[in-house]
Amino acid sequence: MTTDERSQSLGPGDQNEDHALRVAARRETLDDAAHELSRIRAVQDATLSHDLAVAERIARLGFDEHTAKVFDLIPLIHVAWADGEVQKQERLAIYEIMSARGLDESTEGWVMVDGLLASPPSETLLTELLEVFRDLVRDDTRRIEVMVDLCVVVAEQHGKILGLFGDPIDAKERESLSQIAGLLGDRATTWLKAKLGEA
Repeated sequence: MTTDERSQSLGPGDQNEDHALRVAARRETLDDAAHELSRIRAVQDATLSHDLAVAERIARLGFDEHTAKVFDLIPLIHVAWADGEVQKQERLAIYEIMSARGLDESTEGWVMVDGLLASPPSETLLTELLEVFRDLVRDDTRRIEVMVDLCVVVAEQHGKILGLFGDPIDAKERESLSQIAGLLGDRATTWLKAKLGEA
């Protein structure tokens, strides 16, 4: 039945009610879409993203304007889990980074990171998070270099705990660092090699 046929089958009162319901439904659709776009833009602002599509992917992974402030710590969490458990010093290093950003235990970002440090993220989740992170920092040389620097800081904590002399980064953490650098591209790989004295 076409709209015209439907209108003809309804009485005047029914037509007005039907029209009002359609108007209300359309308005609700618009309001919902605007709210969702506003939410994605808030994530975009929190992650300093230049790409709305990347911000949308971050939002779809469960991050909001508050938790998105720690989205770029995902590579550090990957490195911290490299040997199958997060050491106290590795956790403290990540906490210090969050504190330097003005976050504390009461913030949603801190709670999000705590959850990811409490038990290892699934391979599926970690893969999706890291791939979106790669797209977030693509072509941003400074952010890539800073992230490699922070990953190395976390990786070095394991050796400090054990009081190792020489290279404080064990083989599993070194492999994790290489994976992160490989994901982020040539600049990250070159920067990592320089940090590790392999350049």
